[in-house]
Amino acid sequence: ATAQFQIGFESVSPPQFAWYKSADESNDTAGDDVQVLTGSATLTVSNVQVSDEGFYYCVVTNGSGTSVRSNVAGLKLKQLLAWYPFENNGQDSAGTNHASPVSSMSYTEGVVAADGQAYAAEPNGFDYFELTTDSYPKAGFGNGLTQFTYSCWVKLSTGQGGVILGTLNTGTNTGLRFSVNTGDGSISCFLRQNGNVSRSINIHNLPIADNEWHWVTVTNNGSQLVAYFDGLAQGNATFDLTNFVAWEFPVYMLAIN
Repeated sequence: ATAQFQIGFESVSPPQFAWYKSADESNDTAGDDVQVLTGSATLTVSNVQVSDEGFYYCVVTNGSGTSVRSNVAGLKLKQLLAWYPFENNGQDSAGTNHASPVSSMSYTEGVVAADGQAYAAEPNGFDYFELTTDSYPKAGFGNGLTQFTYSCWVKLSTGQGGVILGTLNTGTNTGLRFSVNTGDGSISCFLRQNGNVSRSINIHNLPIADNEWHWVTVTNNGSQLVAYFDGLAQGNATFDLTNFVAWEFPVYMLAIN
């Protein structure tokens, strides 16, 4: 696809334009920023690739030599950030955010026939996986908190279930909880930004405690949370959170701190 960035400006003398790409989404001047284009108020990136991901801004200079720096705009591809098939380990099959098992996780054979998987994690309330504070999902554009899809296969009997993915910062800071429970047949997802402002979706009375494999999903396009059960939308909720900060504690799978 093609991505295009455009700035608005006012100048009484003919301006000059210099576009830059940065690895940093802040608007601070960085010595490793790369100049990518000059001479136009519009930057067009054709046939966008992963190598084009980053943060772009423009420096406008007028005839007297006065320069003004634009706001920063991010460019990221929609992609798989992390994938944990639990093939007798906590390895991330989509990248390098591998999870460490806490205690001795058990695994079971005979999982649903999807993606060539042969095993599944079988937590018992004491065994879980720990990710670093820098693992996905995390704060920042394109990192899985402001927009995301969280999905997993679950096979539950009555009385089973719990948090699939979650961690909470101290007090009323950034927090995440993605859960499935058989007690009320629910799929739920809770997110909290700084200042104790939170949004959530809770779908109840789903036939989830039948000891069969089910595909549960929550998506967020930046303005709406939608919960799915076996591929069918079950309900939605509004979402408008953007003020997330870095994790203070590890991110957990099949547990919450």
